[in-house]
Amino acid sequence: MKKVILSFVALLIINLTSYSQTTKQEWSKMMESYKNSVESVLSKECPKNMELEKFRTSLILGENKLSSNGLTEISKLTSPLKDYGKEFATKHKLELTDEASLIFYSSFSPDTEVVNGEIIAGKVGAPGPGLTWAEVGNCALAALGADALYSLAYSGASSWSAAALTTTFTGVAKRFLGPIGVGIAVVTFGLCIANESTD
Repeated sequence: MKKVILSFVALLIINLTSYSQTTKQEWSKMMESYKNSVESVLSKECPKNMELEKFRTSLILGENKLSSNGLTEISKLTSPLKDYGKEFATKHKLELTDEASLIFYSSFSPDTEVVNGEIIAGKVGAPGPGLTWAEVGNCALAALGADALYSLAYSGASSWSAAALTTTFTGVAKRFLGPIGVGIAVVTFGLCIANESTD
């Protein structure tokens, strides 16, 4: 009987932890760790005469290529992002279209407001912390370059569908490197979004 009770308690604990929600602090730690790990991989492959940030952008734009080892390393690093992305999508009932969308969803912290599939951004001049679509566009520019800024030129909108934002961002980021391109770009985007939403 004791074994049955212990087995039941262990099963209950496993089930409870599988439904636990990531906190903002855990998300921040995950993103910082991922950023440092990706930068470590990229710095090994970055040409000596190029800044790391320019190398990262050139990879996303297809101007440079990562070695197969670099691609494999970054692919392995995205596992926690995909897990969190699935958690975020499930919590907000967002469509899980592919691996790239899971990685992209990881760029939003747990306190991101999503209502009926719309990511809600605060309006310009609203009191307290918030995020404007202009700030989202600036973060996309930092992560992807001018193509994204043009695609995300919705600075006057008060909300935008998660599906449309995901399609636009992942479409640009995976053009040359597939989900790896999203993985490289998403950390810059996510940390920028988190920073902008607190100012």
